[in-house]
Amino acid sequence: MNKKEQVITEIFKICKNRNTYVFHNELVKEVLNRLALEILLMLPK
Repeated sequence: MNKKEQVITEIFKICKNRNTYVFHNELVKEVLNRLALEILLMLPK
């Protein structure tokens, strides 16, 4: 799954849990930052 698909999937999960499909740019930024951190943590040391 590419990054765009991952972000959309995460936003969908969050919205589904909140039972509202209205979201703002802040949520997108939060999801992007979280996924970027997960990617960085998976890099070999």
